[in-house]
Amino acid sequence: MKFIFCVISLTAIVCLNFVQADYEQELFDNLRDDECFNKTQICTDKIKHVGIKVTEADRRGLCDANPLTTTGTKCLMDCQMEDMNWTNDKGFQKDKYLEFIKKTSLGQDKEYVQAAEKVAELCKKKKASFTDSCETAYIVLKCLQDEGNKLQRLNLGYSLFYVAPFFLEFE
Repeated sequence: MKFIFCVISLTAIVCLNFVQADYEQELFDNLRDDECFNKTQICTDKIKHVGIKVTEADRRGLCDANPLTTTGTKCLMDCQMEDMNWTNDKGFQKDKYLEFIKKTSLGQDKEYVQAAEKVAELCKKKKASFTDSCETAYIVLKCLQDEGNKLQRLNLGYSLFYVAPFFLEFE
């Protein structure tokens, strides 16, 4: 009888933990989406002034870490990278990117930082064959994401925009 009681109690505890984990993940996802939409709205407004249309699908794809390959999405990436100082008129700024990584709690993981350094080195010279900062941003972020995935390190590319701010260390 005690054995059955223990099994039932343990099952209940495990189930409650899964429900709690699902709730926390849903809350995290909703916060991430809100933060993402706030950030993309700022860039959408900037991009509109130069005549590039950004749709809700562009924003949603980027917020879901599944970006479209439209000009609007690519220019959102470019704007975000500029705002985070990952790019400037000289291209991708590897040091600023790595500085950002190290400021997050993800940066406390030595293997994660090593993977980020390796990936940033591989991607630092990527750029469009023509002078288009939006296309270059897309090429660099796709490289960071794809190379990071090869190393089993997620969130080194475009998904880092919206995941990492929640891991930032607060002083």
